[in-house]
Amino acid sequence: MEYDRIDWAHLAKSFESASGNTESGSDDLARQVVAELLGPQTLIEAVDYYVHNRHGAELVRSVLRLLRPAVAIERCLALYADETNIDVRRASVELLRFIAGRQLLPAVKRFLEDPDETIQNWGVSLLDQLILDESIGVTEADEYLRVAERHPNPNVRQTALAIRGVLN
Repeated sequence: MEYDRIDWAHLAKSFESASGNTESGSDDLARQVVAELLGPQTLIEAVDYYVHNRHGAELVRSVLRLLRPAVAIERCLALYADETNIDVRRASVELLRFIAGRQLLPAVKRFLEDPDETIQNWGVSLLDQLILDESIGVTEADEYLRVAERHPNPNVRQTALAIRGVLN
């Protein structure tokens, strides 16, 4: 039986999960290691595959949601900022709803300020998802909810009010 194709001892040391006779592990650490094994280029290509709505995109989204790799989040943000195709920009923000954590909270404001209503809608949906995932608390969300509640886009306002209703 071959069990040495992956150098687990090296990975454990690299990710500081083994020191001397002491070892540790966690779901978060496992996600980081799987993302490392896949490699950044594979994860970037997965984002590109998803935002171009190729067959199997839902599976890609599920894998990216499970792993939540930083390189995928960075790729989504780059596509949002640099892409001229509005559908790709929209899809990158939509994907961020599923893979981003609390580190993306400040981007909610940027998405709400975007001139495209669909991106605005995905922005408030990202805020909703961060709350649902318990990535952020009510106090952290409040400033962004207040902006969304006064937003000119009626869908953003409606979603913000629904979020507020659940929180109250």
